[in-house]
Amino acid sequence: MSDHDALLAAVLANPEDDLPRLVFADHLEESGHPANVARAQYIRLQIEAATHPEDSTARHELTVRAAAFRGSFVDEADAILAKSTVGGHVYRYRGFLDEIHTYPRAIAAVGNVLLAVAPLRVLRLANFSKEAGWPENATFLGRLAVLKFGPGAFGYGTSEETIRQQMMDFLTSPNLAGIRVLDLGRNGLNDAAAVSLFAQFADLPCAPGLHVLNLATNSFTDAAANTIAAARGVDNLHKLKLIGNRITRAGIAVLRRRFGDRVEF
Repeated sequence: MSDHDALLAAVLANPEDDLPRLVFADHLEESGHPANVARAQYIRLQIEAATHPEDSTARHELTVRAAAFRGSFVDEADAILAKSTVGGHVYRYRGFLDEIHTYPRAIAAVGNVLLAVAPLRVLRLANFSKEAGWPENATFLGRLAVLKFGPGAFGYGTSEETIRQQMMDFLTSPNLAGIRVLDLGRNGLNDAAAVSLFAQFADLPCAPGLHVLNLATNSFTDAAANTIAAARGVDNLHKLKLIGNRITRAGIAVLRRRFGDRVEF
């Protein structure tokens, strides 16, 4: 293994640690190649930007400075994405590929390859497609930290029964076991969808390690609140987001008794 590969492997093995990223940047700069030097500057500036609040002037200025280097190099993830049909939106954070918004079919073919070269953390999928064995064959899913769907992950006019079936077929995949944040917000889910989800929640592969469940801006009422409050397997949640639903004070009270300050309205 080359020094480059070994240092990149250290970044992948310690995705929350900035030090391996900075050591990797030093290695790039020491090569003297203009593209590597530009990439080193990009990594350092993005890392520094991440130390400031999201809405701060300092973060914005550092992000703009980093972006000026972006067109001067092609990293390992760029090379893979250029040959794929992933498309959608791609975001970098702390110098490396961090988030992709795309379709299941597009990411299925390259997900494992991307995670071999980039600390990809967040995936937003446009829908709940199960084409060609997806997500059963998408083993990379469990190596992600955050999985988001939508908004509007179900096609216009999709029946309630189909919505529930598609959602549960996807979420019961054993490949989701490593997910820590599940975002189902803004997908038009109703009380019947809540029944389907929380009747099986304790048995979902992701349930034991799930920290955040976002159900904001759906169509849940107090009936869903009662369903959620009575569910098994939800006690490990650090945060349950229900902002923007149609839950009244009565439903809020029921959820507060079960979750305390862990539920967000």
